[in-house]
Amino acid sequence: MRLEKAPSPNCRPLQIGKSTRELLTKTLQLSNPAEVELFSTNYDLSGRLQRWGAFKLDQLNLCHGQKAPTLRLAQHQVPLECQLSLEQLIDLASQQANDNYLSLYLNFSSNNQFLLHQLPVLIETLSPENQRLQQEEWQLVKRFQLISAQPKFNRQHGMLPRYEDAHKLQLYRSLRYLSQVELQYTVHPGQRIGLPLLRLNYRNIEIADNASLKQLHPFQLSISFVDSRQRHKTQLLLKLALPLLLLWAFAAALFRLQNLRRRRAAELCNNLVELLLQLSGNVAKALLMTALMLLTVQAYNYNQLAWLSYSAFLLQLMFLGVHLRRISQLNVFLIDWERPRSSSSYEGQGQRMNLDSSSLCSSVRTYVAESSVSAWRILFTANAWIRLSASQSYSTLLQAFAIIALQQLCTHLSPVALDLTLQTALISGSYLVIYAIQILVHRLLLPNPLQKFVDLCSQANVSLFSLLDPSYGYYIHGRSPHGFADTDMSSMILQLQREGQNMCGRRGLLMDSDKQAYIILPPRNLHIYLERLLLPLQRSRHGSLSQTLLYQKDIPSIDGQVERTSIAYASVNRFFCAFIDHAIKDMDYIIKEKSLVEKLCNCEIDNYLTENKGTFYIDDYYTFSHALLLGNHFNIFVLELLILLSIFMLTSSLLIATALICVMNKLLRYVFIKWVRCNVSRKTLIDERFLL
Repeated sequence: MRLEKAPSPNCRPLQIGKSTRELLTKTLQLSNPAEVELFSTNYDLSGRLQRWGAFKLDQLNLCHGQKAPTLRLAQHQVPLECQLSLEQLIDLASQQANDNYLSLYLNFSSNNQFLLHQLPVLIETLSPENQRLQQEEWQLVKRFQLISAQPKFNRQHGMLPRYEDAHKLQLYRSLRYLSQVELQYTVHPGQRIGLPLLRLNYRNIEIADNASLKQLHPFQLSISFVDSRQRHKTQLLLKLALPLLLLWAFAAALFRLQNLRRRRAAELCNNLVELLLQLSGNVAKALLMTALMLLTVQAYNYNQLAWLSYSAFLLQLMFLGVHLRRISQLNVFLIDWERPRSSSSYEGQGQRMNLDSSSLCSSVRTYVAESSVSAWRILFTANAWIRLSASQSYSTLLQAFAIIALQQLCTHLSPVALDLTLQTALISGSYLVIYAIQILVHRLLLPNPLQKFVDLCSQANVSLFSLLDPSYGYYIHGRSPHGFADTDMSSMILQLQREGQNMCGRRGLLMDSDKQAYIILPPRNLHIYLERLLLPLQRSRHGSLSQTLLYQKDIPSIDGQVERTSIAYASVNRFFCAFIDHAIKDMDYIIKEKSLVEKLCNCEIDNYLTENKGTFYIDDYYTFSHALLLGNHFNIFVLELLILLSIFMLTSSLLIATALICVMNKLLRYVFIKWVRCNVSRKTLIDERFLL
């Protein structure tokens, strides 16, 4: 092994011009890649050799108490990051500033010979050319310093006494320390390795009179490599797959916007906001798909994956927050089909005769008759809707436990430590598989909570009418085929028996059908008429004295606000009952099924939506779940997966990543159910004190 002549301490350029590219693309044949090591020499200011021998990255580590990453061929290492206080930097400058110059060499064996090859050093802060992508413009050097200092007094640094505490600030005018170190290399097939490049960044610190020893300054030490066999895959994914996915994201956002324009009368600014919102969610999914493809082929570096993951996380978080807030504020109303029965039906005829009692027409109900009908069915249905809104198709806590257990199992079964690349790919892939398994189990083996809610509506004789947009929403037909539900337990059991024996009508909106869930495009006038019905109540809530006196003059009451709410509820209930029964001449609808294209694209192409005419689409897949967390489980899962990737890349701790996912999911469900609860109270006119 032969060492070249000791250089002078000047940082003269090692290569300039086109020869720089040739040096950086040079490959070395290795006899045993596992024996790749670094070698270093240290010189003082006068050029005298102070030390030579094996080199470890800990010699460049300025973080106290933290271990530097080890150089393992073709294995990603977690970057080392910390904050250095000004006092630590001053102490380091007192030890080796201006008197320690390092040169690094690659120590390897080839053809049974032990060789040294000096590593090129790129100081990015040395010149603007060193910050460009063109390698032929770089100015490489042979040696570098960890720290340099400019004394505050015009004398040699060694003649100054070493003061403690605040007196340390009087030692130097400024410091220049190594703030970022990155060792890059390329792995080639056939046990060949590219000549490693040491990239350095320096940070200048001016020590002013008001400086503090506790001021913090960043430091980072990292190792990165690129597999030449995977480089073309990375370029293909980033130059071909990513643009195609972004194009899909933009096209899908435009299609979604065009579909929404049929459902609402939106202004141009609202259309632009909606386009940006949909685009943010689609772009987040496109970036996530690209990151997962890079993980699949293991053709990436951490900077690329970090950029994709962090950008996708921010976009998905913005999209999901706005989207959940919007669907939680949908217009919802509970239609009570219960009609008061004559008191004679309860006297001397027993419970069995309740099934044969007649009922009045829903469209002629009066406020006085409301007192003979129990309100608990409405309250029970409203609380069931609130609980259903926060239900999920999978358990995040189960996801966390399963992924941690799987990682521990792989760690114990693997004979060697898993590379960080393999860990990231394994964690993301396992999280996807566990999610898919939970969704399949939920749909195939567990009872459907959506169907249970629809059955509850039928038992309570209550329908749910909701509008996400002025001309788009969902309808659950809960009208009981028996005509009433406000009865005793014996009558209710007899009702179920008669229904099971087909001795009564059908539950569906059509006489010969049991279809109870519908996607609705109501007439445009419906939303306008509904607002007119609620306008007096809204005015009274804002303190309109004239409207208050009007209602109090017509109806004696101990509480004017309660009576106004009851009157408004009765008016809206009569209106919806009449609309569903086709009893309003200038406001009607037709019932039809969606085509296959409309079902796949979640759109309405052939609709009959006018000012006075609407369309009810039979919904066999319970699309009203889109207004709940159940129908947005994929968007929530995407956010969780992005959090998992981002936090694991930052901390390399799966425990911290899964803990943050569980906290985020718990917080999301808590906030969403609070939004839904307040909205149900406001839109259904139910006092919030009755809601759980």
